[in-house]
Amino acid sequence: MTGQPLWTRAIEAQFGMLSDLAWLRRHGDPLKGVTDLHVQDWMARSTPFAWDEEVTRAVWRASQTVPGDAQFDTHLLPDGLRSAFWWLEWPIPIPMKHPPAPGQHSDVDSEHLCAMLLTQQDDHWAVSCARRNITALAPRALMMEFNAFTLGASLHQLASQGALAFDADRQVYAGLRPRDVALTRFVMAAAVWLRQRVAVMASTPIERHARKRIAKAHQVDVREVKVVTLRRLETQPRPPGPGEPVDWSCRWIVDGHWRNQYHPSTGRHELTYINPFVKGPADKPLKVSSATVYAVNR
Repeated sequence: MTGQPLWTRAIEAQFGMLSDLAWLRRHGDPLKGVTDLHVQDWMARSTPFAWDEEVTRAVWRASQTVPGDAQFDTHLLPDGLRSAFWWLEWPIPIPMKHPPAPGQHSDVDSEHLCAMLLTQQDDHWAVSCARRNITALAPRALMMEFNAFTLGASLHQLASQGALAFDADRQVYAGLRPRDVALTRFVMAAAVWLRQRVAVMASTPIERHARKRIAKAHQVDVREVKVVTLRRLETQPRPPGPGEPVDWSCRWIVDGHWRNQYHPSTGRHELTYINPFVKGPADKPLKVSSATVYAVNR
Protein backbone atom coordinates (compact mmCIF):
# COMPACT_ATOMS: atom_id res chain seq x y z
CA MET A 1 0.00 0.00 0.00
CA THR A 2 2.64 2.55 1.02
CA GLY A 3 4.53 2.00 -2.27
CA GLN A 4 1.61 3.42 -4.24
CA PRO A 5 1.60 7.06 -5.35
CA LEU A 6 -0.05 9.51 -3.00
CA TRP A 7 -2.95 10.21 -5.37
CA THR A 8 -3.67 6.48 -5.71
CA ARG A 9 -3.91 5.94 -1.96
CA ALA A 10 -6.21 8.95 -1.60
CA ILE A 11 -8.62 7.97 -4.37
CA GLU A 12 -8.70 4.32 -3.28
CA ALA A 13 -9.51 5.43 0.28
CA GLN A 14 -12.31 7.74 -0.88
CA PHE A 15 -14.08 5.28 -3.15
CA GLY A 16 -13.29 2.29 -0.97
CA MET A 17 -15.17 4.05 1.84
CA LEU A 18 -18.01 4.85 -0.56
CA SER A 19 -18.33 1.14 -1.36
CA ASP A 20 -18.30 0.28 2.33
CA LEU A 21 -21.00 2.84 3.10
CA ALA A 22 -23.17 1.48 0.28
CA TRP A 23 -22.74 -2.04 1.68
CA LEU A 24 -23.74 -0.85 5.16
CA ARG A 25 -26.86 0.79 3.80
CA ARG A 26 -27.87 -2.40 1.98
CA HIS A 27 -27.24 -4.69 4.95
CA GLY A 28 -28.38 -2.55 7.86
CA ASP A 29 -26.20 0.13 9.36
CA PRO A 30 -24.31 -0.99 12.49
CA LEU A 31 -23.25 2.63 12.97
CA LYS A 32 -26.90 3.47 13.66
CA GLY A 33 -27.77 6.05 11.06
CA VAL A 34 -24.44 7.50 10.00
CA THR A 35 -24.98 6.39 6.40
CA ASP A 36 -28.35 8.16 6.41
CA LEU A 37 -26.62 11.51 6.91
CA HIS A 38 -25.04 13.53 4.11
CA VAL A 39 -21.92 11.32 3.95
CA GLN A 40 -22.64 8.86 1.15
CA ASP A 41 -24.20 11.31 -1.30
CA TRP A 42 -21.48 13.90 -0.83
CA MET A 43 -18.63 11.39 -0.88
CA ALA A 44 -19.11 10.52 -4.55
CA ARG A 45 -19.00 14.13 -5.78
CA SER A 46 -16.40 15.62 -3.46
CA THR A 47 -13.05 16.77 -4.80
CA PRO A 48 -10.26 14.48 -3.50
CA PHE A 49 -7.25 16.02 -1.74
CA ALA A 50 -4.15 14.02 -0.79
CA TRP A 51 -2.19 15.70 2.03
CA ASP A 52 1.39 14.42 2.22
CA GLU A 53 3.00 13.62 5.55
CA GLU A 54 5.20 16.65 6.03
CA VAL A 55 2.50 19.22 5.31
CA THR A 56 0.01 17.38 7.53
CA ARG A 57 2.50 17.34 10.41
CA ALA A 58 3.24 21.03 9.89
CA VAL A 59 -0.44 22.00 9.80
CA TRP A 60 -1.11 19.97 12.95
CA ARG A 61 1.73 21.75 14.72
CA ALA A 62 0.55 25.20 13.66
CA SER A 63 -3.09 24.45 14.46
CA GLN A 64 -2.37 24.27 18.20
CA THR A 65 -2.20 28.07 18.38
CA VAL A 66 -5.20 29.06 16.24
CA PRO A 67 -6.81 31.93 18.23
CA GLY A 68 -10.12 31.40 19.95
CA ASP A 69 -11.85 34.24 18.06
CA ALA A 70 -11.23 32.59 14.66
CA GLN A 71 -14.50 31.85 12.85
CA PHE A 72 -15.87 29.23 10.49
CA ASP A 73 -16.95 30.97 7.30
CA THR A 74 -17.93 30.23 3.72
CA HIS A 75 -14.34 30.51 2.48
CA LEU A 76 -13.13 27.30 4.09
CA LEU A 77 -12.27 25.50 0.82
CA PRO A 78 -10.30 26.89 -2.15
CA ASP A 79 -11.71 27.69 -5.59
CA GLY A 80 -15.27 28.05 -4.34
CA LEU A 81 -15.57 24.32 -3.57
CA ARG A 82 -18.50 23.29 -1.38
CA SER A 83 -17.19 19.82 -0.58
CA ALA A 84 -13.85 18.03 -0.37
CA PHE A 85 -12.42 14.70 0.75
CA TRP A 86 -9.14 15.14 2.64
CA TRP A 87 -6.97 12.03 2.88
CA LEU A 88 -4.04 12.42 5.30
CA GLU A 89 -0.82 10.49 4.73
CA TRP A 90 0.03 11.18 8.38
CA PRO A 91 -3.06 10.42 10.52
CA ILE A 92 -3.61 13.19 13.05
CA PRO A 93 -3.61 12.24 16.77
CA ILE A 94 -7.25 12.83 17.71
CA PRO A 95 -8.80 10.04 19.84
CA MET A 96 -12.30 8.64 19.59
CA LYS A 97 -15.03 10.15 21.73
CA HIS A 98 -15.58 6.73 23.30
CA PRO A 99 -12.39 4.65 23.00
CA PRO A 100 -12.38 0.92 23.65
CA ALA A 101 -12.13 -0.09 27.28
CA PRO A 102 -8.73 -1.44 28.39
CA GLY A 103 -8.34 -4.95 26.98
CA GLN A 104 -11.30 -4.52 24.62
CA HIS A 105 -10.66 -5.33 20.95
CA SER A 106 -11.15 -2.60 18.34
CA ASP A 107 -11.17 -2.93 14.56
CA VAL A 108 -10.09 0.67 14.04
CA ASP A 109 -7.26 2.95 15.10
CA SER A 110 -8.96 4.68 18.03
CA GLU A 111 -6.22 7.29 18.48
CA HIS A 112 -5.88 8.82 15.00
CA LEU A 113 -7.97 10.26 12.15
CA CYS A 114 -6.85 9.40 8.62
CA ALA A 115 -9.41 11.24 6.47
CA MET A 116 -12.30 13.68 6.58
CA LEU A 117 -15.16 14.75 4.35
CA LEU A 118 -15.98 18.48 4.47
CA THR A 119 -19.27 19.79 3.07
CA GLN A 120 -20.82 23.24 3.21
CA GLN A 121 -24.49 23.22 4.16
CA ASP A 122 -26.87 26.20 4.38
CA ASP A 123 -25.74 27.40 7.80
CA HIS A 124 -22.85 25.15 8.83
CA TRP A 125 -19.85 23.13 7.75
CA ALA A 126 -20.26 19.38 8.19
CA VAL A 127 -17.08 17.41 8.91
CA SER A 128 -17.24 13.60 8.82
CA CYS A 129 -14.11 11.88 10.11
CA ALA A 130 -12.62 8.49 9.27
CA ARG A 131 -10.40 6.08 11.15
CA ARG A 132 -8.26 3.38 9.66
CA ASN A 133 -9.43 -0.23 9.81
CA ILE A 134 -6.39 -1.95 11.32
CA THR A 135 -7.60 -5.53 11.00
CA ALA A 136 -8.02 -5.92 7.24
CA LEU A 137 -5.24 -7.25 5.03
CA ALA A 138 -5.63 -4.12 2.88
CA PRO A 139 -6.44 -1.45 5.50
CA ARG A 140 -9.53 0.58 4.73
CA ALA A 141 -10.99 3.57 6.48
CA LEU A 142 -14.55 4.06 7.60
CA MET A 143 -16.52 7.24 8.27
CA MET A 144 -17.44 7.05 11.94
CA GLU A 145 -17.77 10.51 13.52
CA PHE A 146 -19.84 13.49 12.45
CA ASN A 147 -19.43 17.14 13.46
CA ALA A 148 -21.24 20.27 12.31
CA PHE A 149 -19.89 23.76 12.89
CA THR A 150 -22.11 26.82 12.53
CA LEU A 151 -21.04 29.42 9.97
CA GLY A 152 -19.85 32.58 11.69
CA ALA A 153 -19.29 30.85 15.05
CA SER A 154 -15.91 31.38 16.67
CA LEU A 155 -13.83 28.69 18.29
CA HIS A 156 -14.65 30.20 21.72
CA GLN A 157 -18.39 30.09 20.95
CA LEU A 158 -18.24 26.51 19.73
CA ALA A 159 -16.34 25.45 22.85
CA SER A 160 -18.64 27.26 25.28
CA GLN A 161 -22.02 26.68 23.63
CA GLY A 162 -21.33 23.28 22.10
CA ALA A 163 -21.32 22.16 18.48
CA LEU A 164 -23.37 19.49 16.78
CA ALA A 165 -20.91 16.68 17.37
CA PHE A 166 -22.83 13.52 16.51
CA ASP A 167 -22.22 10.55 18.78
CA ALA A 168 -23.04 7.50 16.67
CA ASP A 169 -22.92 5.14 19.63
CA ARG A 170 -25.48 7.00 21.71
CA GLN A 171 -27.47 8.57 18.85
CA VAL A 172 -27.24 12.04 20.36
CA TYR A 173 -25.67 15.38 19.48
CA ALA A 174 -23.09 16.19 22.16
CA GLY A 175 -21.23 19.39 22.99
CA LEU A 176 -17.75 20.25 21.78
CA ARG A 177 -15.05 18.30 23.62
CA PRO A 178 -11.28 18.92 23.68
CA ARG A 179 -10.79 16.42 20.86
CA ASP A 180 -13.41 18.32 18.83
CA VAL A 181 -11.59 21.59 19.50
CA ALA A 182 -8.40 20.00 18.16
CA LEU A 183 -10.25 18.86 15.02
CA THR A 184 -11.74 22.33 14.57
CA ARG A 185 -8.34 24.01 14.89
CA PHE A 186 -6.81 21.60 12.36
CA VAL A 187 -9.53 22.20 9.75
CA MET A 188 -9.27 25.98 10.20
CA ALA A 189 -5.46 25.92 9.96
CA ALA A 190 -5.41 23.66 6.90
CA ALA A 191 -7.96 25.85 5.10
CA VAL A 192 -5.93 29.02 5.79
CA TRP A 193 -2.70 27.41 4.63
CA LEU A 194 -4.37 26.43 1.35
CA ARG A 195 -5.76 29.93 0.87
CA GLN A 196 -2.40 31.59 1.59
CA ARG A 197 -0.44 28.99 -0.37
CA VAL A 198 1.67 27.99 2.60
CA ALA A 199 0.45 24.59 1.47
CA VAL A 200 0.17 24.25 -2.30
CA MET A 201 -2.02 22.06 -4.51
CA ALA A 202 -0.95 20.24 -7.65
CA SER A 203 -3.69 18.68 -9.78
CA THR A 204 -2.65 15.09 -10.55
CA PRO A 205 -4.60 13.23 -13.27
CA ILE A 206 -6.07 9.88 -12.26
CA GLU A 207 -4.77 6.97 -14.31
CA ARG A 208 -7.24 5.99 -17.06
CA HIS A 209 -7.96 2.44 -15.87
CA ALA A 210 -8.63 3.61 -12.32
CA ARG A 211 -10.91 6.35 -13.62
CA LYS A 212 -12.93 3.85 -15.70
CA ARG A 213 -13.19 1.43 -12.77
CA ILE A 214 -14.49 4.15 -10.45
CA ALA A 215 -16.94 5.38 -13.09
CA LYS A 216 -18.34 1.89 -13.58
CA ALA A 217 -18.71 1.19 -9.85
CA HIS A 218 -20.02 4.58 -8.71
CA GLN A 219 -21.34 6.37 -11.82
CA VAL A 220 -19.07 9.38 -11.30
CA ASP A 221 -16.38 10.87 -13.50
CA VAL A 222 -13.48 11.88 -11.26
CA ARG A 223 -10.42 12.94 -13.23
CA GLU A 224 -7.87 14.35 -10.79
CA VAL A 225 -6.64 14.43 -7.22
CA LYS A 226 -5.31 17.62 -5.64
CA VAL A 227 -2.01 16.64 -4.03
CA VAL A 228 -1.13 19.02 -1.18
CA THR A 229 2.50 19.63 -0.22
CA LEU A 230 4.45 22.19 1.78
CA ARG A 231 5.58 25.15 -0.30
CA ARG A 232 9.32 25.71 -0.34
CA LEU A 233 9.00 29.14 1.20
CA GLU A 234 12.56 30.11 1.99
CA THR A 235 15.93 28.53 2.62
CA GLN A 236 18.13 30.29 5.17
CA PRO A 237 20.90 28.03 6.40
CA ARG A 238 23.09 29.66 9.03
CA PRO A 239 26.40 30.70 7.46
CA PRO A 240 29.30 28.66 8.84
CA GLY A 241 32.14 30.32 10.72
CA PRO A 242 35.52 30.93 9.12
CA GLY A 243 36.91 27.66 7.86
CA GLU A 244 33.98 25.72 9.36
CA PRO A 245 31.90 23.85 6.74
CA VAL A 246 28.42 22.87 7.91
CA ASP A 247 26.51 19.94 6.47
CA TRP A 248 22.85 20.68 7.24
CA SER A 249 20.97 17.38 7.55
CA CYS A 250 17.38 18.63 7.57
CA ARG A 251 14.94 21.48 7.09
CA TRP A 252 12.91 22.90 9.96
CA ILE A 253 9.99 25.26 10.47
CA VAL A 254 10.54 28.68 11.96
CA ASP A 255 7.33 29.52 13.76
CA GLY A 256 4.84 31.88 12.27
CA HIS A 257 1.85 33.18 14.20
CA TRP A 258 -1.87 33.63 13.73
CA ARG A 259 -3.80 36.88 13.45
CA ASN A 260 -7.56 37.26 13.22
CA GLN A 261 -7.25 40.27 10.95
CA TYR A 262 -10.07 42.79 10.51
CA HIS A 263 -10.81 44.02 6.97
CA PRO A 264 -12.69 47.36 6.97
CA SER A 265 -13.75 46.88 3.34
CA THR A 266 -15.78 43.79 4.21
CA GLY A 267 -16.44 44.41 7.90
CA ARG A 268 -15.18 40.87 8.58
CA HIS A 269 -12.31 39.27 10.44
CA GLU A 270 -10.21 36.77 8.53
CA LEU A 271 -7.85 34.23 10.06
CA THR A 272 -4.36 34.82 8.67
CA TYR A 273 -1.05 33.06 9.24
CA ILE A 274 1.88 35.50 9.48
CA ASN A 275 5.46 34.95 8.33
CA PRO A 276 6.01 31.19 8.35
CA PHE A 277 9.13 29.95 6.62
CA VAL A 278 11.25 26.85 6.28
CA LYS A 279 14.98 26.91 6.97
CA GLY A 280 17.59 24.50 5.73
CA PRO A 281 18.60 23.02 2.38
CA ALA A 282 15.70 22.34 0.00
CA ASP A 283 16.85 18.77 -0.68
CA LYS A 284 16.83 17.73 3.00
CA PRO A 285 13.90 16.15 4.93
CA LEU A 286 11.63 18.27 7.09
CA LYS A 287 12.21 17.77 10.82
CA VAL A 288 9.45 18.52 13.33
CA SER A 289 10.80 18.98 16.86
CA SER A 290 9.67 16.42 19.41
CA ALA A 291 8.79 19.37 21.63
CA THR A 292 5.85 20.08 19.30
CA VAL A 293 4.03 16.80 19.85
CA TYR A 294 0.69 17.71 21.43
CA ALA A 295 -1.60 15.49 23.46
CA VAL A 296 -5.36 15.81 22.98
CA ASN A 297 -7.43 15.05 26.04
CA ARG A 298 -10.80 13.49 25.48
